[in-house]
Amino acid sequence: MNTMRLGAQGPGNYVLDSDFLLNMEQAQFDVILCLSVTKWFHLNWGDSGIKRVFMRMYAQLREGGVLILEPQGFQSYKKKRKLTDTIWRNFQAIEFFPHHFTEYLLSEVGFTKCETLGSPLHPSKGFQRPIKMFTKGSKRDSRSGKEINPSGEWT
Repeated sequence: MNTMRLGAQGPGNYVLDSDFLLNMEQAQFDVILCLSVTKWFHLNWGDSGIKRVFMRMYAQLREGGVLILEPQGFQSYKKKRKLTDTIWRNFQAIEFFPHHFTEYLLSEVGFTKCETLGSPLHPSKGFQRPIKMFTKGSKRDSRSGKEINPSGEWT
């Protein structure tokens, strides 16, 4: 299996180099799991990188598909902020904080619903983070407002 993706920085990298490349994505998944990695996208690629990751996930989901997301709180970023020069620069420039993710995913990315599934029981408080499920809704006809199912018929 070839993991090299057009526009990704290196083999298997999920963060695309530009927003333009998002237009090439195709809906192919019903579920995307993103557990305990948002901090690393954010610290390595900054605000634009994490936003691009969210847009790519949305583009790759089929209608009705779900993103299961477990974002790390900003407090956990602070522990890793000096790991590399790039991470330090990105940390210093963050304006899009994890507590903004839900609003962004619903209002800007296009997800239509968010449910909190719960928080795992874990001896370490840092791992007791809420797990959220974001749903990609159906397309709607702009004139009638009716949902259009994947076969193109109104429901």
